[in-house]
Amino acid sequence: EERKNNNAVYRAEVNVSVDGKLYRAESTRRSMRNAISDVKKGLGNEIRKDRGKNSSAFRRGGRKVKSLLRGFKR
Repeated sequence: EERKNNNAVYRAEVNVSVDGKLYRAESTRRSMRNAISDVKKGLGNEIRKDRGKNSSAFRRGGRKVKSLLRGFKR
């Protein structure tokens, strides 16, 4: 597919907005497929990282509510 003397550089850049949050990834590679693959992985990592932050914040809130409710028991 690629020629030996091909000095082309491909750049892939993606901006995705979901529920008001912006996810962004970019990559520059000598192969278009590799650049797109890197962007896909980077975008997936960002979304997973954000999902983890949201779920841990939800759990922290749940623990706080539970501890407050335990304080009301006699």
